[in-house]
Amino acid sequence: LPIILISISSCDGLRSTVNANASHTCSMYIRRYARALQLNEKSDVYSFGVVLLEVITGQPTILQSTEAIHIVQWARLHLSGGNIEEVVDARMQGDYNVNNMWKVVDLALKCTEHDPVQRPTMTNVASQLQYCLELEGENNTRHNANTTFYTMKDSSGIRDLPMM
Repeated sequence: LPIILISISSCDGLRSTVNANASHTCSMYIRRYARALQLNEKSDVYSFGVVLLEVITGQPTILQSTEAIHIVQWARLHLSGGNIEEVVDARMQGDYNVNNMWKVVDLALKCTEHDPVQRPTMTNVASQLQYCLELEGENNTRHNANTTFYTMKDSSGIRDLPMM
């Protein structure tokens, strides 16, 4: 296998160009895909699952502690105890529906199954995320039933903002 040079943005903690002799954790994933060259919808689903875990946890793909650990391994390890609060980004300060968050985390874990056959399709992923958004919308509607909103239009579009 030739030396593979690639800049890995998800390995921010390493802050360098990775080659086959550099970071074992990052290069392990690079070599697996370089060897197989089987990038397809299921590999896209895996990548999306990793990004979803990054968004949920606020953590990078490779977490540095005593040794490097991939976010998928980290999430599975921390979720094995059944406590979602251990993995959800602390900056959310508990401002989320726990049941909906479990659905999204479960979806991210399904996307990152080791066996590509066990991963959902992107169509299924989009459908499940849409369902979660609808549930979240229903929860927000019930929560905000007594709140007055006003509409604001700016360069990013139209948004409803609560009146203070």
